[in-house]
Amino acid sequence: MVTLKDVAEKCNVTTATVSNIINGKSKASAETRERVLDTIKELGYQPNVIARGLRGKKTGTIGIIVEDITLFDAPKIIVSIMNYCAETGYHAVIENMRYYMRTEIATSMDEKLKYKKDVADAVAKMRAMRADGLIFLACHARKNIDVLPPDLDFPVVMVYSYIDNPEIPVYVLDDENCSYNAVKYLIDNGHRKIGIIAGANDNLHAQKRIISYQKALFDAGIPFDPELVYADKWSRKCGYDGLKKFVSMGVTAVYCLNDEMAGGAYDYAREAGLEIPKDISVVGHDNREIADYFNPKLTTIDLPLYELGFRAARRIVAMIEGKPPVEGDQTVLQCTFIPRESVKKI
Repeated sequence: MVTLKDVAEKCNVTTATVSNIINGKSKASAETRERVLDTIKELGYQPNVIARGLRGKKTGTIGIIVEDITLFDAPKIIVSIMNYCAETGYHAVIENMRYYMRTEIATSMDEKLKYKKDVADAVAKMRAMRADGLIFLACHARKNIDVLPPDLDFPVVMVYSYIDNPEIPVYVLDDENCSYNAVKYLIDNGHRKIGIIAGANDNLHAQKRIISYQKALFDAGIPFDPELVYADKWSRKCGYDGLKKFVSMGVTAVYCLNDEMAGGAYDYAREAGLEIPKDISVVGHDNREIADYFNPKLTTIDLPLYELGFRAARRIVAMIEGKPPVEGDQTVLQCTFIPRESVKKI
């Protein structure tokens, strides 16, 4: 086990200097401070005992570890968390893992081990800054995500994914009801042959939304046709290729599992001389900023991202201050269907 002395010897400084740097009390030079923090990361030193000893004096700091801040949903959630922190006298510190920019969510065993080490390093930074609590913001939902170190000594909240740890509250978005309502809306408008354009098959969001699509069809007495499911990457090209396939099959409507893919469907419709919604109806998902600027305006599903961040921040502050929770261990926030101009009644 790496000790404080190991770090001090490698940096050629005293243990008191290392301790003071960790505690934010050091008068050491910026160069020395950076060398010590880099060595802590390199050796994997976890100042648990020191951190616990300092818990009596709160720092008023909440750490946010985000898998990738460039994804569309992350900024709104983070802004909401920071707003709540500011209103309650806390300071938020963000650690952006840049995971999608660097690779993609880990799949192979080697990638998973590296991913867990990256998370452990990010948590170590939060410990070194003496964060009172931590919010972990995932890129997308996965089942029982297992990435956080087992020896956490501060409260944690998981956002946008699930974790198999009853001590960590989870805040996620509803995928089932909103997708069911989107497909039902198409059915209620007379559509019987409805294609669905999805992301990768191993994605939990895609799986839940496809199941809800099937359920809506079943409840309406419409047979499910697996040929009417087109799955690829969550990209504009996927929407383009999916609609191209479905038009030749005679579909009258498509449900795209994000607005970017809906944009691809619009691209193909324009290229093929099809008019939306006269010739083909389109529903998206996510209600991104671009949805209101489509021509015609895109019918889609709004995600309560600000509310998600607010709930997570409220929960972590309550945990830090020892207040009773206002919600259970798993909170699922409902999404809102937004009808606009891209669906025709037939």
